Amino acid sequence: MQSVSSANPCTISVIICTYNRAQSLHATLVSLNAMFVPTDLDWEILVVDNNSTDDTRGVTERFAQGTQINVRYVFEKHQGLNHARNAGVKAAKGELLFFLDDDVEVTKNWLLEMKKAFDLYPVVGVGGRVLIKKDLPRPSWWIGEYDNALGKFDPGESILLSEDTGTIGIGANLSFKRSVFDQCGNFQPNLDRYERKLFMGGDTEFARRVKAAGGLLMYYPDAIVHHCPDSSRVTKSYLRSWYFRLGEWETQKIPPETNEAYTIFTVPRWQYRKMLEQLWQTVSLTLRGRYSEGLSYELQSIALLGYFWGALKNSLRRIRRFTLQR
Repeated sequence: MQSVSSANPCTISVIICTYNRAQSLHATLVSLNAMFVPTDLDWEILVVDNNSTDDTRGVTERFAQGTQINVRYVFEKHQGLNHARNAGVKAAKGELLFFLDDDVEVTKNWLLEMKKAFDLYPVVGVGGRVLIKKDLPRPSWWIGEYDNALGKFDPGESILLSEDTGTIGIGANLSFKRSVFDQCGNFQPNLDRYERKLFMGGDTEFARRVKAAGGLLMYYPDAIVHHCPDSSRVTKSYLRSWYFRLGEWETQKIPPETNEAYTIFTVPRWQYRKMLEQLWQTVSLTLRGRYSEGLSYELQSIALLGYFWGALKNSLRRIRRFTLQR
């Protein structure tokens, strides 16, 4: 791990994990530089380069030379988003750790709004709103629900507490007190997203762990960032991959005490019937030329396939552990 510069302990560390996105990283940094931040607020930007082969380090160093913000560069050679996040946690000097993706642009008051949530409420974690950049071109068949695959997270304009809701945020705009990492451990690398593998859930799994340990979490809608995804994501092939991994991720929520009498490989039997119904709808609508509607059913079917695959893998892991313990 390498560091370009050092800093004294500060109030906030903004952690950006990045991999081969020098251009979008630069836009993220520029948006951070354009924020309104009081001069007496002590904060830093920490760029965690996850083994990039492009000009990520150069972009970071040139930006650092042209700003009064304390910017530090950390190199993490172990490939995977959660490896990079854990490296960021280790290197950060802040009491509050704010995580951003390398393809977002923050709003003018993002930092202050995120900090305000911690100042006004007894929370240990905060998730903000993630909107898709307005000028992102989309094909004619695209519908609003597909924006979730591009990183949209928008439960609305009301504050929500973890006592009343499930997911309070996603990694593109998520923050925690440093103390929760001492109490709950780090992000899980086995849920990593790297290269073209769309594993997901490291952020939400960690948030669930914090909640289970008694920590209060909150969705705070005024802390807003805009996601600026690459156009390669606005495709049917990307949607198919994303929905499959979404289904696989959902198997994390299967309780270990699931009643086997009503399941096959821990999957409720009604899910198999639902799968067949969705496949039929996909074929029927496609044959009738209603391709957009057919795609929606197809993606739901693919999500169920991912769910079945994840459940099967979980069952095989339990069998293997049981065999090794005998």
